[in-house]
Amino acid sequence: MAPTAHRLGLYALPLLASLTLPVWAAGPVGLGYLKMGMSKSAIEQGDSSGAIKLLGPLQELKLPTKAPVADDYYTTQAVLPFSPDPVKLSLGFKGESLSVINIQLPDEAMENKIRAELEGKYGPPKLDDGRKDEQCIYRNGNSFTLKSGVMSLGWTDEETSTTTALNLVHFQSCPSSLSGDMVRTQPSRSLSIQRRPAPAKASGLF
Repeated sequence: MAPTAHRLGLYALPLLASLTLPVWAAGPVGLGYLKMGMSKSAIEQGDSSGAIKLLGPLQELKLPTKAPVADDYYTTQAVLPFSPDPVKLSLGFKGESLSVINIQLPDEAMENKIRAELEGKYGPPKLDDGRKDEQCIYRNGNSFTLKSGVMSLGWTDEETSTTTALNLVHFQSCPSSLSGDMVRTQPSRSLSIQRRPAPAKASGLF
């Protein structure tokens, strides 16, 4: 098989073939061999099926503050069934257990493909749109509106306290003049799967 045909075939593989899909789940609760609760050492042994390939060791990722869902984060490059090119894969651990899977998506086309397949399996997502409208108004009467902030589309499995989300982060602000450039960041797109920690049990008899 020619290399081009192989790459197109890999990209065309259904996303859901690589997701862990219990019949009762309201959303995927893992990604291929990466399952919530796995240890770091088990992940580093690799995927026996070859569907997910880690391209290097897990490198510790230092964050300024700890998130409630994970104590430690690690990152590497990986090749996944729905991406023919390497993508950034980040994994978070609560104690010794995998609790976060995050994948940076290269473009809107891949985001739309993943969204369509998730909606086809699990129905419409819950929209959490934290973006704000900013009106750019100028003395000559010209104006336009910018959207800036974070938007997420999420599917939650209450039984396992696991949420799968497609996230868009995009910040931009009005230029000082119509001839100036807008201050903006490149849109950042990601697929995240997170398991919330179990609530602490109350002490005492009740």
